[in-house]
Amino acid sequence: MNTKQWRLEKGLPANRLTEGVLIDAPDYTFLDGRPTPLLQKQKKRMLRQQDYARQIVESISEIDFAKQRYLDNIKAVEEERNKIINNRLKPKGKELLRKK
Repeated sequence: MNTKQWRLEKGLPANRLTEGVLIDAPDYTFLDGRPTPLLQKQKKRMLRQQDYARQIVESISEIDFAKQRYLDNIKAVEEERNKIINNRLKPKGKELLRKK
């Protein structure tokens, strides 16, 4: 069993250098409690995650729009069908009196 497979089985990332305390934690801290600036990889990862989130939200809104448009189209077809049925020729004169 190679190291990559072992790490994946244990729920760890395949590459130990991609994430973890040594990668994600800052190199230093300020004694007065100020936050430390983000590292290059942290900033890059954060921007990538924000981009993924933006794409997901955009895709979901497109799917919701497509669903609503589909339902509106079905409703419009049904209304058109009902309109045609209601506008059919109706009996007049003696035929109207016989049906009652």
